[in-house]
Amino acid sequence: MIIELKHLTFGFSPEKQILKELSFSLEGKKVYALMGGNGAGKTTLFNMITGFIKPQSGEIWLNGKNLAHQQPYTINRQGIGRTFQDLRLITKLTVKENIILAMQHNPTDNWLNAMLPEHFPRNTQEGLLVFLVSRQFNCLDSV
Repeated sequence: MIIELKHLTFGFSPEKQILKELSFSLEGKKVYALMGGNGAGKTTLFNMITGFIKPQSGEIWLNGKNLAHQQPYTINRQGIGRTFQDLRLITKLTVKENIILAMQHNPTDNWLNAMLPEHFPRNTQEGLLVFLVSRQFNCLDSV
C-alpha cells in the first residue's frame, strides 16, 4: 500500500489554516509516527485521509486512486480504517466479533489477519493453532 498526499490544505476559517500545502508519501510495510503539539493538525489529517472531512484543496492518493472526495465507507473498503479517540466497543460482543464488525465489507483483510502477529501463517488452521498455543503459554515472542 502506498499513500501519497499532495498539497493538502484545510482550515476552519481563512485566518486559521490548520494544514497548508502538506505533501508527503508513505510506503507500505514500514512504520511511521505522526507527532505534533495540540492543535497541530494530526487529527484533522487523519480525518481527511479517512474521508470524515474533505480537504479544501489537494489530493490523497492510495495505490493510484484519488480518495480526497470519497465517502469514509468507500475509503475503508479500499483498506484504510481508523479508530476514534472516543473508542466505544460493543461490550456484549467478543473481541473477534468487534473486529469483524469493524472490517465488514472490507475485502483487503480478514479477522484472522487482524488477530495474528505478522510472522504467523495466514488463513490456516495451523496458524490459528500456533497463535492459540502461544497465547496459552504466553510465549508469543519466542515463536
